[in-house]
Amino acid sequence: MFGHKHCARVPKGTCNENVIMPGQTVRNVHDNRKGISTFAIKRVKEDTTVKKARIELDSVDMKILSLIQADCRITTSKLAEVMSMSETPCWRRVKRLEAEGFISAYQAVLNKEALGFQITAFLHVSVDTHTEEVTRQLERKITSCPEVMGLYNVTGDYDFLIQLVCRNIQECTFFIENTLRDIECVKQIKTSITLREVHKSNLLPLAECV
Repeated sequence: MFGHKHCARVPKGTCNENVIMPGQTVRNVHDNRKGISTFAIKRVKEDTTVKKARIELDSVDMKILSLIQADCRITTSKLAEVMSMSETPCWRRVKRLEAEGFISAYQAVLNKEALGFQITAFLHVSVDTHTEEVTRQLERKITSCPEVMGLYNVTGDYDFLIQLVCRNIQECTFFIENTLRDIECVKQIKTSITLREVHKSNLLPLAECV
């Protein structure tokens, strides 16, 4: 269950249940007294520096980003050649994209099957406490585990979605029993084991941003 199945009506005077304004984030909150889920909206201060920088991106920047995300080992000389630019201006563009946060890291993608990681699981987790302190404690404990590939705060029937990679089903079970069930606020866990990975990509659709 990955999609958003339903949304309970938000009490009048809080927010429009279908519209999230810029600078806001949404957090699913369960009301045990009424047995319904609503949305708590928290306004987040916008990063005006990044926002301004994004406006300044042009087609050359987008093409450079596209080439780098496809091959992070590409040399400046090769990149300049593909872009039909001299090396110095090309190098300066890459450094500006790094400094402004559009390039956050350079990373090799490893073959998990070749390394013995045969199990990919998605864990749907619901909690019974939604205070900021408890939520941060849960997030810190889960993200400190090396087998966790992703943690997402989601809408719908569950509060969190965890992507887990393990060598075998025993390791997956150990994580559930000794990590998740040890967190007091966790009240329900649903596990989905992947049968096969049909498609996975880390490449952003930058062509749509130009």
